Amino acid sequence: MDNVDLWLAEIAKHRDSGVAIDTQLLLLLWIGGFDRTQIGRKRLGQYNETDFDLLVGLVSHCSKLVTTPNVLTEVSNLAGQLPGELAEEFREEFCLVVEKLDERYHESVAVTKLAGFLRLGLADGTLLNLARQGVLVLTDDFPLYQQLANENLPALNFTHFRTAAYGWQT
Repeated sequence: MDNVDLWLAEIAKHRDSGVAIDTQLLLLLWIGGFDRTQIGRKRLGQYNETDFDLLVGLVSHCSKLVTTPNVLTEVSNLAGQLPGELAEEFREEFCLVVEKLDERYHESVAVTKLAGFLRLGLADGTLLNLARQGVLVLTDDFPLYQQLANENLPALNFTHFRTAAYGWQT
């Protein structure tokens, strides 16, 4: 079994508990689905359309997406930087998409007391909390991934998928 099969098995293992996607990847997923021409611009400058397609493929294996209000706030604010009227059009779409998510609230005061909060911040701290509840976190944020891995929490690093998909040497 190769790494990709192992990663997909990890996603399948978390069918009931769900998968949480970090802010940048969620932004890529939603903006790419909304308007592919925005991939590679501004806040999505590190991604290309192949990354988007790879992410869509991964998410297609997830039966439940979990998130937090903090992550959704960051996505909404970052999407507000879209040019012209695209920001409002995106937010109209955003209203429809959030209805399909399992949104979980974590008190900020509790998140700020987590080990790793000072390095991660509030939104990533809520993802750390989700992982502690058994939710798989998909991220390409290395500090977040490192914290999750150090605590042996369920996490997948999108950069590993990209490396496998593109055949990069590590």
